[in-house]
Amino acid sequence: MIKIALHCTNVSPAARPNMSSVVSMLEGRQGIEDIVSNPSVTKEARNAAWTRLLQDNDRSNNANQKHGLLADVSTTGSSTSGSDLYPINVSQYLNNRDTIL
Repeated sequence: MIKIALHCTNVSPAARPNMSSVVSMLEGRQGIEDIVSNPSVTKEARNAAWTRLLQDNDRSNNANQKHGLLADVSTTGSSTSGSDLYPINVSQYLNNRDTIL
């Protein structure tokens, strides 16, 4: 189950499995690929990549809200909605993550 969770939380949304694949993995009908991390990537480079990704996401959400694209979107109907139910404070996240790792 941990491997499935790691696949679902991949930094790249395109690399995350779709819901039907997740269900198949949980039911044992589909194999679960091993996740191989790149040991040559430093913690600083990983943190910088997360910071850029989250800042880009914030800018995208702010631009959508500025243009009124999200005004009539329900955040309870789909996980692909533009609004985040649990916004992340990047610095706080990275500081807490560093103390755990």
